[in-house]
Amino acid sequence: MRLIFILLWSVLFLFGVPRAEELTLVYSVDIGGHVATLSKIEAFARGVRKGGRPTLLFDGGNALSSVEGAYKHPRHSSLSVHLMNQAGYNGWFVGYADASREGFSSYAATANFPAVASNLHRPETGRPPLQVQPVAVVREGRARIGLLGVTPQAEGFATGSPIQAAQYHVRLLAPRCDLIVALSNLPRDEADRLGEIEDLDVVLNRSPGETVWVQSGSAYVAHVGAQLAGIDLTYEGRSVTGGSINEIDIEGLGPAPTRLPGWSMIVEGQPVSLTEEIGRSSGGFIHAAVGYLIADVMRQAAGTDLGLVSVGQVGVGPPSGGITPDRLIDMYPFDANVGVATLKGAALREFLSLSDIGELMFYPSGGVLVYERQQSGGTTLDILIGGSPIVDKKDYTVAVETNVTMPARVRVTETSVLDAIATKVRTSPTIRGVVDARIQKR
Repeated sequence: MRLIFILLWSVLFLFGVPRAEELTLVYSVDIGGHVATLSKIEAFARGVRKGGRPTLLFDGGNALSSVEGAYKHPRHSSLSVHLMNQAGYNGWFVGYADASREGFSSYAATANFPAVASNLHRPETGRPPLQVQPVAVVREGRARIGLLGVTPQAEGFATGSPIQAAQYHVRLLAPRCDLIVALSNLPRDEADRLGEIEDLDVVLNRSPGETVWVQSGSAYVAHVGAQLAGIDLTYEGRSVTGGSINEIDIEGLGPAPTRLPGWSMIVEGQPVSLTEEIGRSSGGFIHAAVGYLIADVMRQAAGTDLGLVSVGQVGVGPPSGGITPDRLIDMYPFDANVGVATLKGAALREFLSLSDIGELMFYPSGGVLVYERQQSGGTTLDILIGGSPIVDKKDYTVAVETNVTMPARVRVTETSVLDAIATKVRTSPTIRGVVDARIQKR
C-alpha cells in the first residue's frame, strides 16, 4: 500500500504541478530592408535554434525598405519579406512605419508569419489594414504564445488607445494562450503602463536609448534601444518567473551568405541582378563621407553651383570590396529624384543656417560652409562658392532632393538620386570615403 501511495503521488506531481519552461525571444526593429542585416539575423536565429532552446523571432517594425518596390522578382513582391521568411520569423508588428508603406498589403500577403497591429483601423471601414490581424497565436513546441501590437499613431490609419486596445485583446487571448507578448513603440512610461494589464506577460517596446529590462505589474517590459536583442524567459504555468535581455551587436555577428536568386534592381533604367558587382569600394565611408559623395554626384548630375543632401537621409556607406545594387539603397534609402532650385545668396544663407538645436541639416558640395554654433541655435557665417563668398542678391542654382522642402520652386530632373550614385560607382575604378574641409566651424 505504501508503494502504491508513493507511485500515485509521483504521477500527480509530474502531471499536476507546473514545470519551469524556457523560451528565447529574438527581437528586431528598424532593419529597414537592409539585406546584409537580415541575412545576419537569419544566421543568428538558426544558430540559436540549433542549440535546442525554444525560440521565437519577432520584428517590432520598420522592417521594410523605404524603396521596397525597387527590388524585382518574377514570383515575389518584397525582398524584405522574402528574407524574413528565410530567417524563420514568427511574427511582425507593422504598426510602426510598415503598414504605411506604399504596396504594403501585397508585401504582407507573401509573409509566412502573421502581421499584427491591434489598434490600427482603416478610416473608411474601421477594419484593420489589409493582410493584418489584430492579434495572433503562434506555437513553439507545446507553448501557445499570444501576440499583439500597439502604436501611438500611423500615417494613413485611425489609431485607437494603445492601452484600451491591449486590454481588450489580452482578455480574448488569455483563455487560449500560455503566455501573451505585446510589441509596441510607445513612450517608456506608457509601455510600463501596458505591462500592468492583467494577464499580459511580456512587453517588447521599441525605445531609442538604453536597453533595459524592468518588471511592471505582473509583466516584464523590455525597452529595446538596439536593432537586435535576445530575451531569455523562464515561466511556469501562465506566469513568467524570470528573464534577462541582451543587446546583440549585428556588426559583430560577422558576414553571412545572402541567397538572392532571381532578384534584381532597376539601375539607370536597366534590371541588374542583386548578386552582380557594379563597382568597387576602398572603404573609409563614415557618415559625412557618404553625404559628401551623394551631394557631389547630385551636383554633377544637375550641373548646378551647389549640391545639398539632407543629413537625416544619408545611409551607410559600402565597406571595402565589391558593390552590389542593394548597397546603393544602403547609401541612400529613399525614392527621390535630383531637383534644381534657384535661390538668392541671402535666401541660401538663411536656408543653410543650423537647426534650432544647433545641428547641421545638409551636407554640401561645390562650396564651403562656415558656421558658428550658438546657444540659441546656429548661424551660417559664410558660404564660399568657387573660393569666393556668396553675394546676397545673386542667383545660385542648387541640386536638392525632390522630397525636401525648399524656399523656392524645385524643377524635377529625370535622374534619381540612386541613379546618380550608381553612375559614380559604375564609372569609377573604385570609390573611397573622403572627408574634406567643406564644412568648417568657428
